[in-house]
Amino acid sequence: MAEVCIAGAMNTTPSEALDAILNLPPIKQISAEISALAAIRLRDINLWNDHQIGHSSILLNRVDITRKTDSCMPVEHLNTPFHILIPRREEWVIGPHG
Repeated sequence: MAEVCIAGAMNTTPSEALDAILNLPPIKQISAEISALAAIRLRDINLWNDHQIGHSSILLNRVDITRKTDSCMPVEHLNTPFHILIPRREEWVIGPHG
């Protein structure tokens, strides 16, 4: 229905034809990609059950999804030393010494 609104077409226009004209992927493909990404995120934080039935079979037989991902937990570094250098206007024009 969204493609009908985007294109301003009549309600009787076939959705698949509008998808092709507007270069939109099929809704089934989009939903499969979104669900696979959610399953990967859940698997990476150990909240995914690897059953081979129902929705748990989303990641089965997918050669494009590896078992290990490069996700990592964020770590705050609060005590990292750093220096702030605010040059004067003359130093902007002349450039750094040395």
